[in-house]
Amino acid sequence: LVVGWLLAADKCRFKRLSGTRDGHGGGWKARPPSVKESMQIAAFTESLANSERRKWTQAEIQMIKSLEVLAAGNGAPTSLDKKLLSALQLGHTAEAAKEVLIRSGLWREQTSPQRGKELET
Repeated sequence: LVVGWLLAADKCRFKRLSGTRDGHGGGWKARPPSVKESMQIAAFTESLANSERRKWTQAEIQMIKSLEVLAAGNGAPTSLDKKLLSALQLGHTAEAAKEVLIRSGLWREQTSPQRGKELET
């Protein structure tokens, strides 16, 4: 019972399988990594668009960190950055990443980490 509840809570990683007509079978199946990532990006971008304040998942924290590194000018956009920014219909630039972080309330307009400095986690 508890396992089913935990699996149901993570809709990006697991899919509920339908059972037979007599109620047997069913269960849970892991989604392919590409589907999981696409669903996580969609959920993250939707929560940013809605200014939804909630506890971030581990996957979302990784997305935020990736955007922060790009926005701080500490590297080229990663494939994750490109997917996130494309989902938000923005260019793959440090300025676009900074815009996302500011609009979402994660950064303030004055936030400007120094190039080459490690970001706080």
